[in-house]
Amino acid sequence: MSKAKRAAALMACIGMILVLFTSSAYIALEAGHDCVGEHCEVCEYIGEAMAILRGFGLMVAAALLVCAVMALRHAIHRTEGIWLHPACTPVSWKVRLNN
Repeated sequence: MSKAKRAAALMACIGMILVLFTSSAYIALEAGHDCVGEHCEVCEYIGEAMAILRGFGLMVAAALLVCAVMALRHAIHRTEGIWLHPACTPVSWKVRLNN
C-alpha cells in the first residue's frame, strides 16, 4: 500500500471516529432540552445523529460479516492444501492400482 493511500485511509478513519464521537456527544448534551413542540430543531438534529449512529452500526456489522466469511474461506483453503498436497498421490505412496 502506498503512503498516499495509507494516509487517506487514516484520515477517513479519523473522520469516522470524529463523526461518531460528536454525534454521541450531541445526543448526550441535548437529551434533556426543553422541547418547543412538534417542529423542534434540536429533536430533528438528535434524530439525524441517531440515524448516523445506526448507519455506522450497520456498517460495522457488515464489515464483521465480511471478515468472518474471509476467515472461513481462508481456513477452508488451508485445509484443502493439506488434503490435496501434491506429495499425497498414489504414485508418491507407491500404491499399485489394480483394475
